[in-house]
Amino acid sequence: MMPINFYKKGSPHHHKAIARWFWVSTLMLATVIVCITSLHIQQVLIYSSLQQEKNELLKQLDVCESVAIQNHNQQALKEQLEKKLMKISRHTQDPKNPSGILKQLKTTLTGTTRIESISIQQKNIEIKITCDQTKTLTHITEKLCQHAACKNIRVISLEHKEKNRMHATLKSNHAIKDKQNLTKDTRITISS
Repeated sequence: MMPINFYKKGSPHHHKAIARWFWVSTLMLATVIVCITSLHIQQVLIYSSLQQEKNELLKQLDVCESVAIQNHNQQALKEQLEKKLMKISRHTQDPKNPSGILKQLKTTLTGTTRIESISIQQKNIEIKITCDQTKTLTHITEKLCQHAACKNIRVISLEHKEKNRMHATLKSNHAIKDKQNLTKDTRITISS
């Protein structure tokens, strides 16, 4: 009969060589797999740390953008307020401004002197004052003459109403610069 199996039994030396080849190949394959895995793990760790840094930087960027927008809005608001402040200061420091007359009156009034009424029109100013001495009235008139809008102020009436009290009317014919707010008669009455 013919042998069915064509396999010939090898020598023990040959078996050892095959076993050695198998174990060396397996060890080399395992080493290559470990090296590739370690390189990929390092790349994955670097990627995850970079991803975390990116997320933190994006959060900081959002905060920075909101702060930048807020700073821009505040800068625009500051510029608007500075323009308004310059306009107000230019208006209040103008010598022909009616508010200057009121400030001048406030600083010159003494003790028992009272303002009864103030009428400011485009071309003239009329102030009614109650005081107890003519010296006080003269002092107030001199102080008001120092103001640009009241350069030619004068006493047009002086009446004795009560005991030791006199009512005086001061009037000035001078153009007032703030014509926008004084198109009509502006009258301030202060009652006691």
